[in-house]
Amino acid sequence: MDEKTSVILEIAKRATKELGMQHITVVMDLEYCSKHQELDLEKLLNFGPADFAHDIYGINRNLNHATFQLENCFSPRCTKIAG
Repeated sequence: MDEKTSVILEIAKRATKELGMQHITVVMDLEYCSKHQELDLEKLLNFGPADFAHDIYGINRNLNHATFQLENCFSPRCTKIAG
């Protein structure tokens, strides 16, 4: 298992426990979202409760599951910023 997958699984485990999200939903959302948006998954995993919930719920609600693009101008707080 690669490092990215391992971190995504840990995030999904936390989201299941803290937010009541379905494990597979979080895994799939993060996999698809990260194909088009550069995410700092370690940062997401280590966020405090409010920032963690913001990104997990926001990605779930704003990810177009046909195009795998985030819509509604949503930007996760864990997005890597160039520079």
